[in-house]
Amino acid sequence: MTRYSDEQVDIVEAGKVESNAPITFASHIASFDEKILLVSAQANVVKNEMQLTLSWQVMNPTQGEVFRHVLDCEGNVLGLGDGPALGGVYPVWLWRANDRITDVRFIPLEKSSACYRIEIGLYNPENGERLKAFAVQGTRLENDVWGFEKK
Repeated sequence: MTRYSDEQVDIVEAGKVESNAPITFASHIASFDEKILLVSAQANVVKNEMQLTLSWQVMNPTQGEVFRHVLDCEGNVLGLGDGPALGGVYPVWLWRANDRITDVRFIPLEKSSACYRIEIGLYNPENGERLKAFAVQGTRLENDVWGFEKK
């Protein structure tokens, strides 16, 4: 993907789609509406941005949009990265069964922190309702959000 600024032009990774990927239900970290699995999540601070790499496995197609929130560990919002995968060009409604999507998102941060909390989920853009999120054990996640801390 190409990113333009007044000073320069950068080529940045946006991710990829693998069709007919083997289903890895046993190795996911969260599920959404029992249709989309979050397989992995990695976060790295690069300059004044959070580079967030998410790997999704599609069990069954669904509607929705991805939200990616970066907070400090006290709960203050530092950056938001809502919207379609792959730099905004691959919305959830296009995802097909057995697709594996690697989504790389660069989220500008308002300020740096010693501790970051990353929150991930899916929501319906028409009404703002979040898709039901479940932990690996099958328990419903609070606020339908899967999250982790990066220190």
